[in-house]
Amino acid sequence: MRVAPERSAPLVCQLAGRRRIEKNWAFMVQGERLKALYSVDPVSFISAPWPPPAGDSAVCFTHDDPPSDAPTPKRNGRALTIGTQLAIDGADTWLVTHEKWYFRGNRLYLGRATKLDDKKLSYSPRRLSHSLSSLIGSKDKPNPRLISCTYFSGIAVREGRAILGYGINDVAFHFAEIPVRRI
Repeated sequence: MRVAPERSAPLVCQLAGRRRIEKNWAFMVQGERLKALYSVDPVSFISAPWPPPAGDSAVCFTHDDPPSDAPTPKRNGRALTIGTQLAIDGADTWLVTHEKWYFRGNRLYLGRATKLDDKKLSYSPRRLSHSLSSLIGSKDKPNPRLISCTYFSGIAVREGRAILGYGINDVAFHFAEIPVRRI
């Protein structure tokens, strides 16, 4: 839905063959198509005609790439998923992905600064977390299967600086502003 300069009614996003559990989609407009990064592991996009016909309350997406019924692959006990929306700064397109670590049925989430170039993603070698002490997790756990998480939900990139919004262990939130070259 449009939120500025005035709010519009939300549009329902429809996609045939959706996964049982859907996570984040990262949207962008390219010409007369509304595209979304649907998956980062493997990289997959969906798209729909844009703008929708007047009066329509739904946008019908199709897969740009053949869909896979396979679960998100885990590499060395880790999986990557979409965290934030896309942020465009000049010729660069950024997002933060989540690297999920699994240990005995429990999860730990860390952020990875990710650059999108066409259909290729490059990941920063650095992992992003709120602090070393936040990696221990919270004493009161709303999710008993969560070791700890720094869950990134927002990014804005301007003039080489990234502003990040994120949650901490499902109990707190924070914003950080850092130079892109450091992430």
